Amino acid sequence: MSNTDDLDSPAPDALEMSVAASMSRQYAEDTRTFLMGLAELLESALPGEAQIRRSGLFGGNNRPVRRIEIDFPEGRFALEDARRGPLTATRIQLVRGVALKTDPIAVADWIREVSAAIARRADESKATRDSLRQLL
Repeated sequence: MSNTDDLDSPAPDALEMSVAASMSRQYAEDTRTFLMGLAELLESALPGEAQIRRSGLFGGNNRPVRRIEIDFPEGRFALEDARRGPLTATRIQLVRGVALKTDPIAVADWIREVSAAIARRADESKATRDSLRQLL
């Protein structure tokens, strides 16, 4: 591996911290905007892996995001906007695709865990890493 490869590929911990910091900052500013931005990030960084549910019938990807689900080896992570009150976050334990246990978690914990999983995925995939770099 050359020195330029070392410079182009941030350490997984640095990438995890960058993703978590960016997500936390957006969440603190406006939860609904955060949800839309997160949907865009997941659709470009992990195409086909995140399930984005939107409200309404018309407007395509401009419709408000109501729920995001993404599967990682650690389980399925879901973030939902019930349209009133704060966002709700859950971690779902899966075995062979079957949900065994659903635990509500704090959104801040959800952000940390999903950021770590995205950083691990980016460590394995150049396309994911490149998408994250563009978005961060």
